[in-house]
Amino acid sequence: MNDYFSDFDTRIRNLAPLQYLATRTQDFQRSYTYPLYPMALGMLILIYEGMLINEHHSAQSLANEMRKRWTGILVANKQGDIDTVVQVLLFSILQNDGIPYVYSDIIPTTGATVEVPVKLIETADFDISQSYATFRLTSQGLELLYASKEKPGELQLTIEQLYLRQQYEGGHFNQALQHIQNIYQIIRLLSQDIDQTSRALMADAFSVQFEDFEQVIHRKTEINQREKKEFMLLHTKVRQDRKSVEDQEIRNQKDDDALLMLRRIESNLQGLVKEHVRLLNKTQDLNSRFLESRRQRIALALRRQIHYRNDILTPCIEENPPIEMAYHGIYFLFRQRPSHFSPLWCFHNQLPKIIRSDEIETADDYSPDEEAAERLAEQRRYEASFYRHAL
Repeated sequence: MNDYFSDFDTRIRNLAPLQYLATRTQDFQRSYTYPLYPMALGMLILIYEGMLINEHHSAQSLANEMRKRWTGILVANKQGDIDTVVQVLLFSILQNDGIPYVYSDIIPTTGATVEVPVKLIETADFDISQSYATFRLTSQGLELLYASKEKPGELQLTIEQLYLRQQYEGGHFNQALQHIQNIYQIIRLLSQDIDQTSRALMADAFSVQFEDFEQVIHRKTEINQREKKEFMLLHTKVRQDRKSVEDQEIRNQKDDDALLMLRRIESNLQGLVKEHVRLLNKTQDLNSRFLESRRQRIALALRRQIHYRNDILTPCIEENPPIEMAYHGIYFLFRQRPSHFSPLWCFHNQLPKIIRSDEIETADDYSPDEEAAERLAEQRRYEASFYRHAL
C-alpha cells in the first residue's frame, strides 16, 4: 500500500499561503464592507500583471487600476475610501504589517510540527526621498496564483523567467541554474510546436482563418519581444555582478564560489539568449510561411483546374473581344518586363500639353473638319501601336 502521508509536509507548505490569506482577510473583514478576500487575490493578480511587463505597481497605481477595472465591487458599494482599503490590503493583509509570519501545523502520522514562513509580496524598488515603493510577488505569491489556475501555455516561459529572477536576486544560484535548464526545455518544446505548425500550414493553409492566425502570431511575437528584453536585462545584471566580484582586491572562499556560479549563470544565459532569438525568428517567419503556403495552394489550384488553351486562349480568339478586355484578362499571367532604355522611344508620340484655346496660334495637324480630325487620331493610334510592338 502506498504511503500517501509521506509528503504530507509538502502539502502543508503548499497550502500555507492560501491559509494565511484566508486568515488575514477574515481578521479585517468585520471593519470593511468591501469583500477583502477576492480583493486581496485580485491585488496579487494586478501585481503579477505588472511583473509580466516589467512594470511594478505602487500603492497609488494599484488603487487607480482598482477604480478603473473593479467596477462590480466599487459600484455596489457606492463611494468608499479605496485608498485606505488598498493600504490595508497591501500592508496589513498581504505583508502582515511587516511582521514575519510563520504558519505551523502537525503531521497526523508522526505528530511532528511543520513551520512554514509565509511571505506573498515584497518590495521591488524603494525611493526614500519620494516615499515611493513598488511591489512584486515572491515565489510563494506566484505559486499561490498558479495553484488557482493552470499556467497558460504561451506564458510558461515568462513565468519561468520570473522564477529565475526571483532565485537569482535572492542569491539561490543553484535554483537559478535549474530554472535556466527548465527554460531551455520550454524553448525546445515551443520550437518543436512551431515546426509542427509550419508543416501543418504547408499541408493545408486554408484550414486556418487568416485573421485568427494573424492575431495569434502578433500576440506571440509581443510576448517573445518582452521575454527577450527580460533576458537581456538579466544577462546585463549578471555580467555586472560578475565583474564587481572579479574587481574585488580581496576575496574569500565564499566570494570565489559565488564568482564561479556567476560565470556559469552568465555562460548559460548567453546560450539561452541565442536560443530565444532563434525562437523569436521562427515565430516571425511563421507568418510569411503561412502566406507563402496559401499562395502556392492558389497557384496549384489554378494549374489543376484551369486549362490555359481551352479556358483562356481559345475563348479570346473565338469571341474576338476588344484588345483591352483580353489584355486585362491575362496580363497577370505574365511577368512584368524589366524597364530598360531604348532610343526608339523618341519616335513615340508625346503627351499633348494642355493649353487654352486662345493660346493656340498654329497647329500643323489642326483641321476644322471633324472627319479629318478623326482620321488623324486613328492614324496616330496605329503608329503608336506599331512602335509599341516594334519595341
